[in-house]
Amino acid sequence: ACKNWARFYPLLSDRMGEKWKKAFWSHVARYSESRRPSDGTEREWLPLTSSHNLVGQPGYVLGGNPLDGGTENHKTMWRTSALLYAQLFPDSCKISGIPVKEAGAMTKEMLRDYLKRLLLTGNGEYDSQIYYPHSIEGFLNLYDFSPDEETRLLAKFALDYYFVTYGLKVIDGTIAGAQKRGYLATTAAGEMETMLWAFFNHTSRNMTNESVTIQQATTTYRPDRVICNLVNKNLKTP
Repeated sequence: ACKNWARFYPLLSDRMGEKWKKAFWSHVARYSESRRPSDGTEREWLPLTSSHNLVGQPGYVLGGNPLDGGTENHKTMWRTSALLYAQLFPDSCKISGIPVKEAGAMTKEMLRDYLKRLLLTGNGEYDSQIYYPHSIEGFLNLYDFSPDEETRLLAKFALDYYFVTYGLKVIDGTIAGAQKRGYLATTAAGEMETMLWAFFNHTSRNMTNESVTIQQATTTYRPDRVICNLVNKNLKTP
């Protein structure tokens, strides 16, 4: 939901009226979660060392402690959303209790640090057919709606990185190699396979009944020719 609200707000908030926007700002200002709703009913109410919120904990990669600070894709969705809100909301607003300017500076640095680490060690949920789409969609929000040029460039780097690394292992429109927290192709197209189909249109699977997310349907991001050739294997091989 986090990445979707962060898409909905810049797309449609001006049509919702000032009353709705003020209520939205208020909810974002107070947002903090002490449950684990994505962990299933057996773990949902297990205690957290620190409540999850949009801004996160300074001093940790992507603002989440390694014990229970959230998975990589969750942290990516939280921080990209927090940064976008901080850049779009009035200066009087807060993001999970933090003034917008401070929240923006914190989350931008967290994301910059994370992207630098990608060049050194790669990412944790590498090439995950399940979780790559969630991280990608968070960065699509920044790419399309951030008013800050540097932020948009950081987002583009992240998006290019995801598609280059994933594209190395793609055969006939789906991943055919190792991944973390993912699975290989099944009888139904996964979210990442659908995303590749929409961007690259290179698969023998019947995709007639598939649909894309709101992020992909409304983005201006396009993988460049190098990435397209890599994914589609339009390359000379030995």
